Amino acid sequence: MFQEASVTFAEPVSMLWREIDGTTVGGFAWSQYTGDTIQAHFVGSSHKWMNREIVRVSYTYPFFQLGVKVILAFLPGSRVLAREVAKNMGFKEQGVIPKVNIHMLTLVREDCERWLALPSRGWNG
Repeated sequence: MFQEASVTFAEPVSMLWREIDGTTVGGFAWSQYTGDTIQAHFVGSSHKWMNREIVRVSYTYPFFQLGVKVILAFLPGSRVLAREVAKNMGFKEQGVIPKVNIHMLTLVREDCERWLALPSRGWNG
């Protein structure tokens, strides 16, 4: 699914995905872990793949298990919907990298407390 969205990785990644009726419909990948930061990647085949549980679990991993301070996301200007989804999940746009039209977004734990505070309701949310 990430390859279909032209997202490739040069290093090992951690992944979390959601399946509906045996079909992968979306997921998160984590790369470039430095200790203080990690890069987030997410892709979905429809708007229905993301639910509260998958967002809660995807934030629990970097903030609680790894102890990162900031999650980074770099999205091409063409991925307008992905940027809106990221902002709805708590990411804040920091700017656009000139000449390549890449939008840099960041997320700190305080900006996603509403997701982290959700009780676990199972993978189907």
